[in-house]
Amino acid sequence: APRGASSAFYRDMLARRAEPAELAPLDLATIERRELAPHVTLAASPNPHNQLFALDLELGVGSETLPALEVADDYLARIAPQGWTIDEFQAQLTTLGVTLDVVANAQRFTLRIEGPDAQLEPALALAWALLEQPQADARRFAQLRRERWGEARVTRQDPREVAEALREYVLYGPQSSYLRAFGPAELRRLGPARTLDALAQARDYALSLRYVGPRSLADLEPIVRAGMPTLARARKPAQAYVIRERRLPSEATVFFTPKRGAVQTQLYFAVEGEPVPREQRAVADAYGEFMGGSMAGLVFQEIREYRAL
Repeated sequence: APRGASSAFYRDMLARRAEPAELAPLDLATIERRELAPHVTLAASPNPHNQLFALDLELGVGSETLPALEVADDYLARIAPQGWTIDEFQAQLTTLGVTLDVVANAQRFTLRIEGPDAQLEPALALAWALLEQPQADARRFAQLRRERWGEARVTRQDPREVAEALREYVLYGPQSSYLRAFGPAELRRLGPARTLDALAQARDYALSLRYVGPRSLADLEPIVRAGMPTLARARKPAQAYVIRERRLPSEATVFFTPKRGAVQTQLYFAVEGEPVPREQRAVADAYGEFMGGSMAGLVFQEIREYRAL
C-alpha cells in the first residue's frame, strides 16, 4: 500500500467527534438499603446508563479468621455446583453473557457476578448454587497446587517480590502475609475437602448483597429471595476489620537480603508517621506518583536516567 494510505473505515472513525465525558459525583442518597434477615443486608444503587448489572455477595469474614479462604477463592472459581459438570457450568455462564469472579482478602470473601440485567435471575441462581453447594474436584485442586508451586518458583527469583517479602517481615514479623501464605506442602495437607470446609464456615457469617443496575430495591428484593432460598438461616455477625500490628525496630536498623543474581537493587525506607487524613489522601497519592510512582517519577528520572545509577 502507498505510504500514508488509510482505509475508508479509518477515515470515517477519524472524522467522528468524540464528545467529552460528563463526570457526575455519586449521590449517596440514591442508594437504597434494606435488611432482608438478621445479618443479611441488600443495597441497590441505580445504573441509568445501560442495562448491565453487577452484584456482590460478600461474606463477613476473610482469611485473617479462616486462613484457608486465601485458597478457597481460587478453587471456587475453578469448580462447579453439585449436579453440574465444570464444562456445563462454564458454558451456561457464557450463554448468559455473565462473568463470575471470586475474591478473598484478609477481611471479606466476595463472589461477584456481572452481565446483562435481563439475565440476573438465572445468573444469581447459578452463583448461589456455587456458593452454597460446590462440588469438590480433586483434579482441579491438584491443578491449582501445581500452578501455585510454579508461581512460587518464579516469584522467589524476582528481586521485587523478595524485597516486598522483606518489607512485610520488617513491618509485621510473624504476621507477614508471605509467612502465612499456603505453600506447596501446606496446600497438599489442606486438600479440596478442608478448603470447602473453610468455605462452609464462612457461609455462616453475615451476608452483604450490593447491586448496581437498572432495577430498584423493591424490584430486586423478590428476585434475591427467590434465587437465594437459604438466605435467612442463622448467621454470625461480620468480623471486625483487623489491622495488623506493626513491629518496627526501636532504633535505626538495616535489613539485608543478599541476591547475587539481582540486576537491580531494591531499597525500602520505613519510618513512623501519622496516618494520612482522608481529605489529604488525594494530595498524598499525587505526591507519591510524582516522586516515584512510575518511570516518569522524579526519583526514577534523577537516579536512573540522569545519573545512570
